Amino acid sequence: MAEKINRLHPRDYTKPARRGIPAYPRRTIHFVGETAQIRLIDARDKQDMQRFRAIDQTLPAEFVEEGSTDKELIDMVKENFPGNQEGRNGLWTFGLAGLKNVEQNEIGELHGEIMVYKDTNVSNLVKEGFIPASRRADVVEVAYGKLNDTPASLMISGIRQVCLEISRVNSAIEKKSRNPDKPYSIVIAYVKPQNESEGYIFSAAGFDNKGRVIARDGKDTEEYDLFMLDWDRLHASLQKRADTELFKKPQPLEKVKV
Repeated sequence: MAEKINRLHPRDYTKPARRGIPAYPRRTIHFVGETAQIRLIDARDKQDMQRFRAIDQTLPAEFVEEGSTDKELIDMVKENFPGNQEGRNGLWTFGLAGLKNVEQNEIGELHGEIMVYKDTNVSNLVKEGFIPASRRADVVEVAYGKLNDTPASLMISGIRQVCLEISRVNSAIEKKSRNPDKPYSIVIAYVKPQNESEGYIFSAAGFDNKGRVIARDGKDTEEYDLFMLDWDRLHASLQKRADTELFKKPQPLEKVKV
């Protein structure tokens, strides 16, 4: 029987383990000072998958197959877990979860997805002089989808943290291969020139607009603005936010009339 999202059970992440029933804690990643957190999407959780389906429906046609079935969406989440990326262009899919600037009952819930791909247009980027040929294997593409009411600030925060997670994972891989001094990945994003809101989100997340580029998808070609992550800008932004959070002045206590 094909899997149906509406037949999944909602998982209660608040209950501790008891009577042999394991707890299901949500393992989230959150850097100090950030307004969002990132986590994996739970393919067994009804609410996660209902939201994932809603997010999938907001994505442009180049990122999704038209009319994806529930089973295809569930399989997509399962396949995009870290560790399953061998031999495919989609490396990871991270869930964007609320933390600050959301209602209490929305904390930890899915508000968007951030996808990391191998860039299939890398040969053209080398040809156009955007990246050196020696770094073509280091290029990854980031894209996102979000619910319509998700604040841009949450997505900006999530993209920053996903980029750091890319760095952390790659560092672990390079240590295993005994090449710890390899430079950071080249993280890029393709934005349609008319999509000013998306350009703003990537710029605020630490990306620089490097100019127009032709992206090829099979026989089709389309012009995009190429955004490339500036690692120095990213680290400076994260440090500033962390300092603000850690060293902010405590609010004075209100005087109580006796």
